[in-house]
Formats: sequence, C-alpha cells, structure tokens
Amino acid sequence: SRPSLQSATSERSEARLRESEQQYSTIFEQAAVGVARIESNTGRFLQVNQCYCDLLGRTREEMLESEETLGPEKLAWDTPLEEPPVAIPGVTRFS
Repeated sequence: SRPSLQSATSERSEARLRESEQQYSTIFEQAAVGVARIESNTGRFLQVNQCYCDLLGRTREEMLESEETLGPEKLAWDTPLEEPPVAIPGVTRFS
C-alpha cells in the first residue's frame, strides 16, 4: 500500500526536526566559548558545554546538580547587566 501524504509529510518533518536537534547539539557542544542554557524562572543550569565547565573549573555534573543558581539580578533580561554573568576575558558588558 502507498503511504498517505500526511504520513510522508510527518516523516519528513520528523527527519528535519532530528537534523535540526543534531545541528543544535553539535554547535552547542563544539562552541569555542562557554555556553549555558538556564531556566529563566529559577536560574538553574539546564545544559552547559565543556568550555563553560572549563571556564569555571567544574564538571558538567557539578554544574547541573548544583543548588547554586544565577540570581534574579542576573536574569533581569529587561535591564542591562552591570557585569557579564561569567568572566570572559575582554568583555565587560553585553549589548
């Protein structure tokens, strides 16, 4: 039997989604800078790349299991940050 148009479209959409997720993961993990995904309401780390861990001298497990969070003052996206959330050589302010 012939697959339906809806089934074929769904399969193509799922394949594109898998490809997009793989690209995101590759870019996130291979970035030459520290990258962290943070839960905006709590400041907890959801995902960190190895470069971010290296910058802070901690393991990925320590970062993700830590009770330490970025405080509300660092998560106030509508106001400029006084300092970057992590020390990045040469960066004093994000714009």
